[in-house]
This record gives sequence, C-alpha cells and structure tokens, in this order.
Amino acid sequence: MDSPVLSTIFTTHEAPPMPKGHDEIRIVRSRLGYVFDILPRRWTQAKYQCGHTDQRFYRIDAYGEFVPYTPEFFEARIRCAECEVKHLHEHSIRCAYCGFSIDEGERTSLFIHSEDMTDLHQEAKIVLPEKGSPSLIGCLRPTCIDSLLSMAGTWAPDGYHSVRGTIETVIPLQEYLSLRQGVQSLG
Repeated sequence: MDSPVLSTIFTTHEAPPMPKGHDEIRIVRSRLGYVFDILPRRWTQAKYQCGHTDQRFYRIDAYGEFVPYTPEFFEARIRCAECEVKHLHEHSIRCAYCGFSIDEGERTSLFIHSEDMTDLHQEAKIVLPEKGSPSLIGCLRPTCIDSLLSMAGTWAPDGYHSVRGTIETVIPLQEYLSLRQGVQSLG
C-alpha cells in the first residue's frame, strides 16, 4: 500500500536553510517578559562584572543567527547584554560569503576569490599574507559556501592567526579593492 503518511515519514530530509541574515547585532528579550516583572528581582536580575545590572539570561541575535552562549558564560557574569553587543561589534568579523558572525577564537577558512568580488558580503575581510595571494576570511558552517574546506586559522581581535602560528595582516575588502584599483590605474 502506498500511504501518503508513510511516504512523508520515510523521505529523506535536507538540512534546513540558513536563517535570513540582517545587518545588525541585537538583544532578543524574552516574550515572557511580564513573568520577570512579577518575580522577585533577585531571581531574575544579576550584577555583571561590567558594573551593570541586567536580566540573568539573555539572547543575542548576531546578523540573523543566535549566539550560542553556555551556562558557564552566564555563571561568570562578565558582560550585560548591552556590553555584550558592543563586545561583539568590536571583536567579531563577518564571513565573506554568508555574512554571519565569526567570533573571537572561532576557527575559519580562507578563500581565494578570482571573480570581480561583487557577490561578497560588504563587510568582508581579506588577509594579506607575507607570502602568497590575498585570501578572504570565511566561516566553517556546513551551510556556507563549501563545507569541505579545511581550517586555515582562527580569528582574534589582534588579527588573523594562521595554523602556521603567524599573525597575518587583515584589512576590509573595500579598502583592498580601492588599493588594487589605484595600483591598476597607475600601471
């Protein structure tokens, strides 16, 4: 018997599509905010090391994807939600292809893009190694450009740390394109 129920149960499912990205980092407050208003503040509020008092737990939407915080992060109470948004703006970059966040300490891959670079994210960063050609920094998400690429290094606020142990120079893609265009017009 060909049952429509059985055919839907036994079909293979593809990976869910990437969430729709946007160009901001924002705090997502709970829809149950009224519950926090009726509970005692000592249960719902916490004092953070940054000096602010905020909700004990919060969620940050970074460019269309929630930042995966651990319980240890909230137990340490390092930064309130507002300070965490500022920290992410200062210490993370965006993948050249999907535009999602690459956070401090996160493993990355490098891409050499030979086309006109118009299909890349506007906030893409490019690595200028001492030897070799310039490369774009990308994430290692399985739903990004190619999940078979290998890790080439990690992102840190002081620069790109390659697997060779060197810290490479990183500049915005737009700056690189204007430098390259200036060199081409001179030559």
